[in-house]
Amino acid sequence: MTKRVIVDENAGPGTKLWQQFQQHAGEGEYEYLFLSESHRGIPDVEILDKLLQPGVILLTGDCVLHMWALEAGCRSYTFNEQGQLTRGRLPQAQTKKPLPKSVHANLRDDYSQRREHNFMARLTTGFTDRQFKRYRTAQRRIRGHFGSAAAMSQVSVTVGSLPTSRGLLCGYVFHVAGNSGVKGLRASEGYCLSQGPARCG
Repeated sequence: MTKRVIVDENAGPGTKLWQQFQQHAGEGEYEYLFLSESHRGIPDVEILDKLLQPGVILLTGDCVLHMWALEAGCRSYTFNEQGQLTRGRLPQAQTKKPLPKSVHANLRDDYSQRREHNFMARLTTGFTDRQFKRYRTAQRRIRGHFGSAAAMSQVSVTVGSLPTSRGLLCGYVFHVAGNSGVKGLRASEGYCLSQGPARCG
């Protein structure tokens, strides 16, 4: 009997996870669905809602997605803390509740965000590799909290300042709300200290 395997974008051919799974799979018959080819950029919630079902195997490098798949009663493989292939639970991975709801009625071939302007590119111009990595991590964390970018319905920005003995302390906070059944998120904040004279108007 042919077994269906959903291969996450971080677990495809060429990865150590793929190689170890092939050794484990042996000569069985498998039908592979590569998400990087069929559903590019698909959010975790869509994988769980529309692709995973009893009898389907998930291969992923995402520990949290692996745990969600197990909680849904599906079979999933990932690496444990020792870098070994496992289908068991991972004590270090935590799943938040409730799981965000899917806001898409049907599967899409491509979930990646289409940028019609270079606004974000301009914002990240001059970032070091470390800063850009932190930016991408924060972006994934915010999107993952709501399930997908399409589930984010409102963004509010609070800007404030406070005179101090060392200068003017300025800051901002981004709050994001969604429609996927999870609470809003204090998504990002930043502060700076201006040591020059405060000017208004």
